[in-house]
Amino acid sequence: MRIISGYLGGRIIKSPRSFDKHLRPTTDKARESLFNILSHRINFDGFRCIDLFCGTGSLGLECISRGASGCIFVDTHIHLVYENIKLLNLIDKCEIIKDDVFHFLRKNTQHYHLGFADPPYRFQYYKELISLVSTCIDFFILEHNVPNIDFSIYKNKIVMQRTIGKSHFTFINFKI
Repeated sequence: MRIISGYLGGRIIKSPRSFDKHLRPTTDKARESLFNILSHRINFDGFRCIDLFCGTGSLGLECISRGASGCIFVDTHIHLVYENIKLLNLIDKCEIIKDDVFHFLRKNTQHYHLGFADPPYRFQYYKELISLVSTCIDFFILEHNVPNIDFSIYKNKIVMQRTIGKSHFTFINFKI
């Protein structure tokens, strides 16, 4: 795995071993497509970001490489994101929180410009997740492997949906 673009572009980051069932990182191809879409819509400079179910931290690290001022990384398994932040010498721009994402979001008092969530394959709690992030994130990208999630409550906030490989991305703007 590598950072796609920005001042860290091309740097290799650690990825999970094939037997690590807790992580399924977003592929380089999917991340490149995702950030090409985002870079035409937003300027990352100074953004506060959050990477939920962060795994390797590749989404938040990509934001920092493109100018975000910092990122919060939340997951119950933090060993790889910690190693990648240390490897890239980004300790001063990152905060790692070892916690259940729902527990963290329920007690969170911070606000973020941009947020990502890439929950595990068998995840079923999309409505609750979106409800919680709607209170603290302006622009949210949900990566999911289920193509037909019921987004009816937030249909007026969905900016777009894209399928890249096996991953589905839903872009939600909570500020509109």
